[in-house]
Amino acid sequence: MSTSSIADTVLAFLGNLEPERATIIQNAPRHEKVGLLSESLGLSEQETLEQVAESSNIQTFIDFKTVKEATTVLPVKLIHEYQCLPVEPP
Repeated sequence: MSTSSIADTVLAFLGNLEPERATIIQNAPRHEKVGLLSESLGLSEQETLEQVAESSNIQTFIDFKTVKEATTVLPVKLIHEYQCLPVEPP
């Protein structure tokens, strides 16, 4: 899944909002974007993430096991910035 596909999906969600609200979300810090989009759509953050993932054909996990010593696989900066963790294969 390419980042552009995810970005296109999010832009489609933003396209359904008032332009001013969409601009606020686009200009917000990364860690605030999901909350602002969720609020604008009237959904929980979990529901918003599920809809974006489904629209982008991204698999989501409810039960997962993280890789031991995750920072040996992915730098701490990326884990923090993108709020992601490497996981064991299902």
